[in-house]
Amino acid sequence: MLCLRKFGMIGQHIIIRKNMSYKYNPFLKGLDYYEFGGGGGVATFLGLSDTPSSYTGEAGKYVAVNSTETALEFVAPVNSFVPYTGAIKNLDLGAHNLIVDTNTLFVDSVNHRVGIGTTAPNDKLTINGNIVPVTNSAFNLGNSSNYWANAYINNVYYNSSASINGTSHSGSLTFLNSVDNPSFYFQSPGGYYFRISLFNNISGYEYVDFSRSSYFSKGFRFDSHLVPANSLSNNIGNSSSYWLNTYTQNLYLNSTAYLSGATAGLIKVTGALGGMSSLRIPTSAPTSPVSGDMYWDEANNRLGIYNAAAATWKYVALA
Repeated sequence: MLCLRKFGMIGQHIIIRKNMSYKYNPFLKGLDYYEFGGGGGVATFLGLSDTPSSYTGEAGKYVAVNSTETALEFVAPVNSFVPYTGAIKNLDLGAHNLIVDTNTLFVDSVNHRVGIGTTAPNDKLTINGNIVPVTNSAFNLGNSSNYWANAYINNVYYNSSASINGTSHSGSLTFLNSVDNPSFYFQSPGGYYFRISLFNNISGYEYVDFSRSSYFSKGFRFDSHLVPANSLSNNIGNSSSYWLNTYTQNLYLNSTAYLSGATAGLIKVTGALGGMSSLRIPTSAPTSPVSGDMYWDEANNRLGIYNAAAATWKYVALA
């Protein structure tokens, strides 16, 4: 038989005061009442609405104050959970869920998922909101031996540095040498892409378009040699896109120089023209000569020089 007990019983009534709670006493097989918080207030006398003879038939029920707050009664739970709404934020201990403050924390024990800020988690942990550490540069995601498999992120902002399988350096993205052929791959929605592979040296893939001068207004500077990977395989410029000017201390030609432009075949030399190799001129006159054009007339053993003002060739005979 379930009994109710309290220190200081008065007659057959149980003194229930404000800020009191009850707790089952397994040793005495009854309910003890405890006072918590500050006391005071008018004493309220509450008794069970059921008769003592029926107490033995109330197994599985719990004791609660009735709706009019005039008596205690045995209540059969309608669900297999106990709702608790007396906290600052509502707490619902459901049969399959734990819900705190609507969606502050949601535990789905059927599908084994947890939601923060959502009551519909679609994975092991689903968060509807920002994740911010309480202090800067103090906590990690993963550690040196346990890594996340993949990270899908729309934008990444590095406050200091980033390291790929290596020790990071301030303000840089660092690859450790143990990584086989690490690469950077950039692709725009239009299909333009650029890849840099790191294998002893930096190698480029496809084209790098630096046509927007505002991006590289000061050009490029090299503190080393600029050498093609294979001899006689690559060009600087092409048949339709030319560099405006080339400034170099020395120019060594391995084979042939082809000159074209507004003034066809024109070479301007300031200073002496010399060297170990011979300088040769054409052996036939050009079809559209301009002043200064020369050719060697082999049949007459003479040098022809064109005079545009006179529209004629002048010849110098050589013995």
